Amino acid sequence: MPSNMNGYEYVYGSTARKMPENDPYVEKRIHRKKIRVKKYQKSKRKAIFTAVLLFAVVMFVMVRYSMILHLNYEIAEVTDLYERVLAENSALDMKLKEKTSLAVIYDRAVNELGMIKADNNHVGYYNSYKEDTKVIDNDYIQARELENRDPVTLMLDKIRLFLNLK
Repeated sequence: MPSNMNGYEYVYGSTARKMPENDPYVEKRIHRKKIRVKKYQKSKRKAIFTAVLLFAVVMFVMVRYSMILHLNYEIAEVTDLYERVLAENSALDMKLKEKTSLAVIYDRAVNELGMIKADNNHVGYYNSYKEDTKVIDNDYIQARELENRDPVTLMLDKIRLFLNLK
């Protein structure tokens, strides 16, 4: 072993640790390759994200158009139904006008129902407080009086008619 100089052990050679010798060009090339891979991965991620986003937008638009198309079909069906109801309504309106013309009503009342036009001395009584209104003709009253000559029955009949019990 070497001798001590002033209390220190002498070391032959350099005491500095040896650094691995790397070529700076190789390091740059490796660094550039890593950067290129990262850029490629970023651009690939961006492209995939853009494609997924574009697909989502296209699907959203297609769904909306299909909903609009479905609503258009429903509108067409409702419009067709409306036109049919309108045609039926106008046909019923024409029938109603035919049935409610005064000439047709008068003809039916006179010929089919046997009604006659009232005179000035023709009086009808009715009670407007009840739901089912009953019209009583003078001829009916006279016919009842002829049937029942008994004064008590006549009096009871007149009271019933007055109170509209029967």
